[in-house]
Amino acid sequence: MLGGEVQANNLVYNQLQDLIQTQQRVLATIRETMITKERELIPKEQYEEVVNDLENERLQHAKTQALLNQESEKLQFALGEIDILTNQMQREKKSFEKVLASIKNKALKESTKNDKLKSKCNGKFSSKHCWLSVFLQFEVLNETQSFLHTVEVSLA
Repeated sequence: MLGGEVQANNLVYNQLQDLIQTQQRVLATIRETMITKERELIPKEQYEEVVNDLENERLQHAKTQALLNQESEKLQFALGEIDILTNQMQREKKSFEKVLASIKNKALKESTKNDKLKSKCNGKFSSKHCWLSVFLQFEVLNETQSFLHTVEVSLA
């Protein structure tokens, strides 16, 4: 029986050797997995720093968004004001053009009246009354033409 016992001991020894080798392989795999996970993980302090940075960035974004909204409101108000002022300026321009047309019409009438007076007084410049009337008409005509010229220059 001694031979059977030795064989059984050898069998048990070989099985124990297989078990030890299997455990060593599993242990090596676990060590490799742990090393890989350690490389993939970041330290808790670094994670918390990144989270704080993200929260600060979100806060800054919210502030910037609020500022953008305020400035957008100001811009819309200014654009509304510009629109109102543009409309007002258009109304004033039309009114001014009407007055200018009226003054031009008056100047034309004065010029025509002046021409009539000249023809009426032609040869009668010795008469003081005729001379004074023509002189006054020339003065009014010159002032009107000077005003019209000033207005046209300012419009250009």
